[in-house]
Amino acid sequence: MTHDLSRMQMVCVSLILLLGGYLRFAAVADTVVDHPYRSDVASYYQTAYNLNTYGVYSHVINQAGGHESAPRPDAFVTPGYPLLLTLFIDTPPTPQVFLQVALWQAVFGTVTLLLVFWLFRHIGGFVVGSAAMLFTAISPHQVNTVVFMVTETWFTLLLTVSLVVFALHLGAQRRFLPGLLAAGVLFGVAALTRPVLEFFPPFLMVLLFLSHPRRQALQGSAVLLVGFLAVWMPWLVRNEVSTGRAGDPTVMITTLTSGMYPDLEYDHNPASLAIPYDFDPRIAQINSSTGSALAEIARRFRTDTGEELEWYLAGKPRMLWSWDVIEGGKDAYIYSVMHTPYRSSPLFRATHAVAFLLHWPLVLLAFLTTFYVWLPRTWVRLAGPALVMARLIGMLLLYNTAVLMVLAPFVRYSIPFLPLIFGMAMLGLALAAQWVRERGVARAVGH
Repeated sequence: MTHDLSRMQMVCVSLILLLGGYLRFAAVADTVVDHPYRSDVASYYQTAYNLNTYGVYSHVINQAGGHESAPRPDAFVTPGYPLLLTLFIDTPPTPQVFLQVALWQAVFGTVTLLLVFWLFRHIGGFVVGSAAMLFTAISPHQVNTVVFMVTETWFTLLLTVSLVVFALHLGAQRRFLPGLLAAGVLFGVAALTRPVLEFFPPFLMVLLFLSHPRRQALQGSAVLLVGFLAVWMPWLVRNEVSTGRAGDPTVMITTLTSGMYPDLEYDHNPASLAIPYDFDPRIAQINSSTGSALAEIARRFRTDTGEELEWYLAGKPRMLWSWDVIEGGKDAYIYSVMHTPYRSSPLFRATHAVAFLLHWPLVLLAFLTTFYVWLPRTWVRLAGPALVMARLIGMLLLYNTAVLMVLAPFVRYSIPFLPLIFGMAMLGLALAAQWVRERGVARAVGH
């Protein structure tokens, strides 16, 4: 799995890269977003604008008497994505700025394809790596995120490169600690982009203890944690100094309460789908504090235990990994679009049909593989760094699912993890094929 690619393999990877790149840049060129400056986009945009204009980290537009002025600092959004946007934003919203960001995100998405290939090739071989790369290349969710000014594309790149760096240095004894330091830093940057990773380092440390001698695992865990905290702690310190508290609980509270409604509907009213909080007359009181939010969730469990258990344990994971972005623009769109090549281009429509048809089989196969790789090594037929990485990726998928079973299971939160879904599904098929071949050889020898 580590030898150089053959000429035919290089051609195959190049063609997939061209396909994925074309889909992303063509989507940027031919997609018209309905009101692109809204919701999360406005928060990210204004934060970057305030940083460049006033040197203040805040998502608020401060206007009094018709004049704009510096706002008060806040910690409403984490800085991973707004800091990136400061490279592009120094004026109020314009189509040119949105286009420039989308084009760069198309570059990020295309580079991610190569990282996905490298990662899964070194776990399961060329076929696994190239198949994971192909599914990522044609995924409408992965393609469409580049056209919106949201964290998904940037976070997907950061998450993938973090895993690649972790894998690169996993088995290199001389570079073990520097590699883990770099991985810790990268996971920290990813967590500042999407806070869902905030509590993932302990799981990385557990994996190190399961795969390395105790002393080496202790050293590696310490270095990994130092790298992560070197990025994460300055954000907390800044918040304490600028706002008087380590973070803004508003986002956590609203995400927590948004996910407490079964099927994301208020009182099973179809009109409230994906916006149940807009129909709840008590939402202001519920969202007034973390305590009141938790109290309301506890009340719901007491009054309708069966429905709440089914929603949290089965309904939420099912919704999280489903296809339709019901909380956004439906189908594979984070926000609604007025025009898209998926409605006009035969190539886009064909790739959409393939991805849609295989979505649930790939998701289910990926999670089966996630559990399978924890069986004894004699069953799994993986060893060394390949086995560690397969288990790490599986842990990451389970971790993301578990966190969002507590919070809101919005489909857009699963999009950055889709390349890992594709890779684990292909790894599962490869391991199954290997098992069938070995059984066939054993029977032939027996006769």
